[in-house]
Amino acid sequence: MAWGDVDNDGDLDLAVSQAGGSVTSLNGYYENTTVVAAHLVDEYRSAIPLLVNPAYLSVGRPGGQGSGGLYAAPGILSGPSQPTVTVPFRLYDPDSIRNVAGSNGIGTAIPTERLLFQYSLDDGGRWLRATGVLSNSSSAAQALTPLDGTGDADRTVFLPAGPVQFDIKHDGQNLFTVWLLDSQGKLAQLLAEKVGAFDGVKEVSIPAEGSYKLQIRADGKWSIEMESLSTGSGSSILDAVTPTRLGQDYAFVWDAQADKAISENARFRISLVEGDNLGPVKQGSMAAVSPPFRVRGTTCIWPRGVSFRVSKTNPSAQESVAFTGLLLEGTGVMTFTWDFGDGSGLVSGQRINHAYQYGGSYTVQVTATGVACPIGRSVSITGTVQVGGGEPLFLPLVFAQGSSRSGDAPRLLPAPGPVEGLIGETDGAGLNLHWRPPSDGDPLNSGSVESYRIYASRADGEFQPVGVVAGDRTSFFLAGQSCGAVYLVTAVGPGGEGPDSLQSYFAPACAERGGSQ
Repeated sequence: MAWGDVDNDGDLDLAVSQAGGSVTSLNGYYENTTVVAAHLVDEYRSAIPLLVNPAYLSVGRPGGQGSGGLYAAPGILSGPSQPTVTVPFRLYDPDSIRNVAGSNGIGTAIPTERLLFQYSLDDGGRWLRATGVLSNSSSAAQALTPLDGTGDADRTVFLPAGPVQFDIKHDGQNLFTVWLLDSQGKLAQLLAEKVGAFDGVKEVSIPAEGSYKLQIRADGKWSIEMESLSTGSGSSILDAVTPTRLGQDYAFVWDAQADKAISENARFRISLVEGDNLGPVKQGSMAAVSPPFRVRGTTCIWPRGVSFRVSKTNPSAQESVAFTGLLLEGTGVMTFTWDFGDGSGLVSGQRINHAYQYGGSYTVQVTATGVACPIGRSVSITGTVQVGGGEPLFLPLVFAQGSSRSGDAPRLLPAPGPVEGLIGETDGAGLNLHWRPPSDGDPLNSGSVESYRIYASRADGEFQPVGVVAGDRTSFFLAGQSCGAVYLVTAVGPGGEGPDSLQSYFAPACAERGGSQ
């Protein structure tokens, strides 16, 4: 579908075209006549039927996950390590050079300010302008469609500007030649010439992207593989884009992380907006929308696969055991919140020591919560802990007559409270951990921290000390690779070691272990 001013009266006319059929079936029109889709082979016309035939474009599904029908593709795009999403699109210009059927002439250049890039996170309900850069994908180093055949042949190819390498093979016995011709049919470069078998490589500098022809004269089987050798990033700033009759590929590199894009049913829309502010209209406007896809422009990985384990199966009543929370996936600062099911109240920490006063069966719930990145996500799980021992028996406390108590009992110094605000920062040199001192504990002992202990854990959930810093410091640097580990901090005072920090820091997974986020 396209809008174009076909009668040059200053207003836009809607034209509809589809492959095959006739003007009364699959092709339709409103007011003007039928627009012919230039890239469809069976709809090819050597002459365009309209005075003004507007350019048009198509937008592919980002991520290359296949069609997926009406549903979003399964792949999740963007993330902490790959914030951008590449949106492929193709520009067509029916009004380009049309020599013979199959030609791919270059059309009129379109200023990039006429292209509008937008995204929707609610299946097209609301559209927002996208952050990113336009990529001239045909200028990036890439493999081009290979050719093969037997005997003489003339093949039309589309080549990008810059150096292109031709890998040519032939198994015949007579004279074998391959000439490169420009879009006007003029000889441009001799690529191969030999009597008999040929196996060679030729590098040619293509002056401008566009349609070229290979003239092949052979008596045996031949093959030609082409590869663009341009070393550009493919994301340079472009002043204009150049469509062709069969379509010129471009891409928009969308910074989904910068736009905080999170959706299970996202769409991307590219519009070719009106180029003339004053009439009569010479260039039409149109838009194309991508198939749905999933996007998660976060700076961290949300927690997934939470579980917990107890240091002892079937503990006895009043026996302190360690509860450790585990995650299958997640990065950044995580907070584990525990409900032990005995009315003792909620407590936080990845590793908690807890004792049940009485025997029985208790339902434990642990919830792992990540920080907002840009939004957070929590995941919970419940499990049953069987505690040994019978029902409680309450007996009165009896004092003998005449007994007395004198003197104060020795005062036990309490341990510091839990460390708060633990965060981590990774770079090429290692890991930096930062935290805040404990804010609770015995008022008389508040702030009495002699040192901090740093613990690290791997996938098995066991924590091992990896460092100690003085009590007047609230940071720790761990040199070298720290990926895939979990870190927590405890405070140590005159009364001993306090509980684990309220938060844990989950370092991103190692690349060699499949960590891609």
